[in-house]
Amino acid sequence: MWEKATIRYEMDTGEVFESTITERMRELDFSRRGITSIDLSPLPELGGVVAIDLSHNKISHIDLGPLGDCSSLRVVNLSHNLLKELSLIPLAHLNSLETIDLSHNQLEQIDFSKIKEHSNLRRFYASNNRLRSIDLEWFTECENFQFLILTNNELETLNLRPLVYCPQLKYLMLSGNTLSELDISPLFHLYELEVFTVDDKTRLVANSRLKSAGTVPLSLVDKIYRVEWIEE
Repeated sequence: MWEKATIRYEMDTGEVFESTITERMRELDFSRRGITSIDLSPLPELGGVVAIDLSHNKISHIDLGPLGDCSSLRVVNLSHNLLKELSLIPLAHLNSLETIDLSHNQLEQIDFSKIKEHSNLRRFYASNNRLRSIDLEWFTECENFQFLILTNNELETLNLRPLVYCPQLKYLMLSGNTLSELDISPLFHLYELEVFTVDDKTRLVANSRLKSAGTVPLSLVDKIYRVEWIEE
């Protein structure tokens, strides 16, 4: 491991800057600098980075590969940038990762790889993008997962079944999309779910066997009247 590393980044003025990071710096803040590109390759050599904040910049493309070797990383914040596509595959095996924030970008797609078993991921924010679809299978190994925020995208369909494997889910926010129909059957098994938002125009359906469920998550109580029960 190195005692320090130099991070190079380019700004919207065309200037290239270098920032020296020492091994004692755990939370790296590169926010609000007008960054258009940044080389993260030196970071794994420092060993102890727990958070990196790249929010409120002008990044349209970024290679997250080096972060996959930052074994202590807990937080990745890329919100408020210009990203149109992103691969999260390098982060899939990080057991330490707790929060990913991709909100307020221009993301049309996100490349996933299944998260390693016993992942500690708790929060995934991707609101205010242009996502038309998202594969929630990525979260099936996240037993501690609590927040999934996908508001204000262009989602047309969404399969909620993988969320059955996220028993600690507290917030599921889907309003501001173009979902014509949503099968909410999996949500009847999420007893910790406190907040569930979806547009009034979205047709909610559920398996008819759940109609007589004795206990319903509190977040579904005010939506039961909208549910159309279907046979499977």
